[in-house]
Amino acid sequence: MLKKIGIIVILGILICGCSKKIEENKAVKPIKITFLKDWAGYGFFFIAEEKGFFRANNVKVELIKQNDSISPVNLYKSGQVDGLGTVIVDIILMNAQGIKTKIVYALDYSDSSDVIIANPKYKQISDLKGKRVSFAGVNTFSHLFVLRAIEMNGLDEKNVLFSNIKENEVLKNLEEGKIDAGHTWPPTSTEAIKKGYEILATGADVKGIIVDFLAFNDDIIKQRPADVQAIVKSIFEAQKFFTENRNEAIDIIANNAAISREDVESTLSGLRIPDLQENLRYLSDKPDKDTIHLMFDFILNFYLNRGQIQKKIEANSIFDNSFLKKIED
Repeated sequence: MLKKIGIIVILGILICGCSKKIEENKAVKPIKITFLKDWAGYGFFFIAEEKGFFRANNVKVELIKQNDSISPVNLYKSGQVDGLGTVIVDIILMNAQGIKTKIVYALDYSDSSDVIIANPKYKQISDLKGKRVSFAGVNTFSHLFVLRAIEMNGLDEKNVLFSNIKENEVLKNLEEGKIDAGHTWPPTSTEAIKKGYEILATGADVKGIIVDFLAFNDDIIKQRPADVQAIVKSIFEAQKFFTENRNEAIDIIANNAAISREDVESTLSGLRIPDLQENLRYLSDKPDKDTIHLMFDFILNFYLNRGQIQKKIEANSIFDNSFLKKIED
């Protein structure tokens, strides 16, 4: 009898323990990640969710999709999300503003997906002297990309009239004659090209500025490192799935981003997707020609000289490849 009672007690303890663990798991808040939904370079988030990689790696993730490139940064800066997909320019500026943020994964490198597109009567950047050119957000990567492109073609920013126009409104403004050229990307650029508008510059002409990263707030990295590790692993697995199952992966991205397969293909054709070894080099604490450190210094000095940030930031305080190293191991 005593033996039976003992077994019942043990079972009761085990059941209570399991119930408590289940309740604790339910209580864990999902890690929220925000990003521009129709940029195919962020499609790994969709793949990781739909193919169950987040779930298999025991991490709760909530994807917060945005319709323009500025909203994810604003949402992150307001503290409503834990991480985001964005470019190095935004991460430098946020760290300079005291929002400590670390890059844990390089998602894509834009070669020809980002473009400056113009009225077809203009054939080169130098033709834009005295003309109105748009970028998406003051002091954003878009602003820096456009400035750098015109400088490389012998123009000064004083030679151009600038407009602040979201990337998905560039074609509309071109058609209405409000601008002569503007920075955009698919699907807007795909539609503009079909209508005869001219590409004057691409991301490949201004290397290193338009690299998309997955980054997290320092606090979430310190408080939930295992979950961040699980997310990095899930994105790596999504990238592998993309490589091995490209057609299905494109369908997943197109369906979740609510854009056509053609637009996904158009974006991806202009992107370079860093593999694990490239990622480790990009985020290395030992700068060389293959790391992002060189462009980091260029961007940092640009904002220092313009008074947008007040002090130098060390690249090693932003790059964190420790989670990638664990995948490698």
